[in-house]
Amino acid sequence: APWYAQIPREAGQTKMTEVFGDTPPPSPGAYIVELSDLELFLLRISLATMSDRPILVVGDLEQVRDNARRAIAVDRLGALATQCTVVVGVTNPLGTDAPTHELHDHRAEGD
Repeated sequence: APWYAQIPREAGQTKMTEVFGDTPPPSPGAYIVELSDLELFLLRISLATMSDRPILVVGDLEQVRDNARRAIAVDRLGALATQCTVVVGVTNPLGTDAPTHELHDHRAEGD
């Protein structure tokens, strides 16, 4: 069997709607280089959620550079956390407006 398969154009649309929420997803004809940092981040999350795993691990939240757009990304991850466990690696604190979360700061452990 070949390593590739034809899939319908609308495949993954449900996951993108779930991940993007109120943020408009990129158009099907958009090139990757045309996407904003937030759109690219949410697209990667959409692809990751297609595996239907019970845990989503996200690194480098700071790749979404703008604080306002990063807050949207955090909100979208918070929405996904109602359906599965979401682990996010961050350098900077999420802030007081972030969804309910637990902080595991390993710097205090001397690591």
